[in-house]
Amino acid sequence: MSWMNKVLILSLALIVVACGKTTATEKGGQISSDGTAGKPVQTETAAGPRLSRDPAVNASPLGVEIGYANLSGVKQKLGSMTSLSEAGTSEHTGGKILMSDGQGLGVDGLTKFIAVFDKSETLVAVIMTMPKNVNSTYSKLSEKYKPVSKNVDEFMGFGTAKLEKGDSFIVLEAPHLSFAMDVVYATKEFMATSERNAAETRAKNEQEQKDKL
Repeated sequence: MSWMNKVLILSLALIVVACGKTTATEKGGQISSDGTAGKPVQTETAAGPRLSRDPAVNASPLGVEIGYANLSGVKQKLGSMTSLSEAGTSEHTGGKILMSDGQGLGVDGLTKFIAVFDKSETLVAVIMTMPKNVNSTYSKLSEKYKPVSKNVDEFMGFGTAKLEKGDSFIVLEAPHLSFAMDVVYATKEFMATSERNAAETRAKNEQEQKDKL
């Protein structure tokens, strides 16, 4: 299965799980602005808010580091910028999902923001949906992250691209005949789990179809 299909299945699975649950708006407190970029704004404790290491080891969209930031840290920082809703539980991790319409986060054209956590409340994935502009977005991301692969139709502007930093992948998914694209940030473990689950689901569906013939 191509990276495009894998990530699309991942995104749809998360959205389906999220939208099937009752949501409750969460608003976090204000973040102190006297620290330098990338430094944790709170002293790290087991239960205290975590945002990012200095320097960040993994991808850090909106200043929250994948595989390090936790639920309380994300609520505290991003909840002061946008309306966050608890949107159910991830079928991949058993952890909570937060969702926003993207307003207030400062990303041009952002229409959906999803944050996925594991059972220990560590941030394992972020999905941002925005207008399709894969080449420009890839160019910006490649200045921060290491390119891994790119399979994009330069003329039509659709396809997929993959980058990495530390223990995280960044995947751009720009479907054909769509005006939107997803930028997925995830730990490598989460990505592997979602790929495995997608493959199992596909095999099950194919077997069910075969049995009906």
